This record gives sequence, structure tokens and C-alpha cells, in this order.
Amino acid sequence: MKNTNLTFFFRPLKNVGIYSQNFQKKLIFEFHSQDVFPIASCAKLFVLTGIAKLYYDKDIDLAQKIIISKNDLVPGSGLIRIAKKKSYTINELCNLMIRVSDNTAFNKLINLINPKWLNKYLKSINLKHTYIGPLTFKTLEKNTSTPRDVGLLLSQIYLRKIRGASYILRTLEKNKSKKFIPLFLSSSQILHKTGVLDHGKYITLNDIGIVNTAKFDYSICILSNKRKNLELSGLQISIIAKLLHDHWRFTRSL
Repeated sequence: MKNTNLTFFFRPLKNVGIYSQNFQKKLIFEFHSQDVFPIASCAKLFVLTGIAKLYYDKDIDLAQKIIISKNDLVPGSGLIRIAKKKSYTINELCNLMIRVSDNTAFNKLINLINPKWLNKYLKSINLKHTYIGPLTFKTLEKNTSTPRDVGLLLSQIYLRKIRGASYILRTLEKNKSKKFIPLFLSSSQILHKTGVLDHGKYITLNDIGIVNTAKFDYSICILSNKRKNLELSGLQISIIAKLLHDHWRFTRSL
């Protein structure tokens, strides 16, 4: 569904990719959906997907305790680096990784499951253009994906087509952030994960998730790169999300 009035509005946008699927109407909207973008902290959803699969297969125990040492602490977002607690369950780390985008939790979990295994698993569920980088947060900017890959993942989660999908959805519910996608969609339930990465000269700003309304549900992935202003770029994502929401409200099924 590429040639729509909505595409006309988005045409001036540069370095922005969009993918959205309406699950009830069985329609898809795409805009530069095959372009590759840094995914910043949205990489945490992919790590959660790997954890959920291992949990479903009973290869890990979510109650297992993970020790956090001083050497494990990572700067940036999160609570672990300022807390006095020295051990967390895998489940607690997943919740912190999504709820407050905890970077230390991300590191511990990606170490636990092994990036090579994770990338192999992502390929097996048809995410062919996604790469989750090495173990340290310093290489996070190398983590990349496309809006279409993200949209495919969200679809498989929503439709429970991948193992552990219910756990992923329960964990996403822990994120209460009202930034970006939710800003103008206060009447909807939104399960989402944001990603912001400052490269110095420019900013990567992303938001991905699932929007549940009274009449229909849809996935939404907005990836943007080479942004100059965080506040204005965040507002741009909010406006795009609102336009997509209204688009699905007034678009008929095939």
C-alpha cells in the first residue's frame, strides 16, 4: 500500500523510514521501509525476543540470578548503575531493559544469550536485514535494521507466531513512556520501545511498537537518522504516528 495520500505528506521527509500493518484490515503502509537504519535502544526488543524464545523452550529460567559487578555498569539510561543491588533475576533485567531502557541490563542479557546465536535466530524468523552487534554497549550504533524487518517482528509478536510472544507483550506493557508515538494517541494502549542515540554531529531517533484501539490494532515502526534537534524530531515522530493512526481509522479493508 505505497501510493496513498499519506505517502504524499511523507514524501519531503529525509532519512525516515516507516512501516505499519493493520492487523484487522490486513493492510500495510510502507515508506522507505527497506532502508537500513541504526536502531539504537530499539535493539533491546530484539534481545527480549531472544530471551523469550529461550524461556519458551525452557533453556533459561527467568528466576535465575545474574550478578552485577562494577565492571558491568554502563553509562547512559537505566537504574542499575545507581542502585546498590548486586544481583537481578533475568526477568528483572528484561523489565528494566524495556521499562527504563537500562543499558547495563541490555549488556548482561546480550552476553547471556550470545549475539551470534541471536542473529542466527533472527534470520530464522525471516529478519534478513537486522544485525545486533558485539557484546558491549559502545558498539550499539552498529546495530541496524529496516522498518520492514521491525514490522515483521512486531507482526509475529502480535499474532503469537514466535515462541515467547506473550512474555514479550507482557514485558512491553511495563514501558509507561508517553514520548513520541503515544503523545497524540492518549485513548489507545501502546506497547512500544524508543531508541535514541547521539552520534555527536547528529542523532538517531526511533520508536517502534503495537497500538491497540477499540476497533483495530496495528504495528508501527518509525526509524529516523541524521536528526539535528531531538525535541523537534521527537515531535515529528508523534505527528507521523498520529497521521498513521487517522489513516487506519478511515481506510477500508480490502
